[in-house]
Amino acid sequence: MTGTIVDQLARQGYRIAPEEYEADLVGAGVNSVNLVRLLSVLEEEFDVEFAVAELFREPVTVARLAAEIHAQIGEPIDAEADAQTDAQRAVRR
Repeated sequence: MTGTIVDQLARQGYRIAPEEYEADLVGAGVNSVNLVRLLSVLEEEFDVEFAVAELFREPVTVARLAAEIHAQIGEPIDAEADAQTDAQRAVRR
């Protein structure tokens, strides 16, 4: 999940390192238009629906988006698997 979010952000020109997964994406420079685009892609990819107004009440972070997707699809969060996937992506960069 996390890897997909980070990959989609990278396609929009935003490089988010693992230590930034808890950081507010707007504070990291992602504008609201690109965040809405990201949400649209994630909704389609994972067959979920984000309550955008509710989502934007608190800082939007990679970790928060991944947790929301996990909650909606009923899959427990596997932080270790996400970390391994992120490490593999980092090696390929």
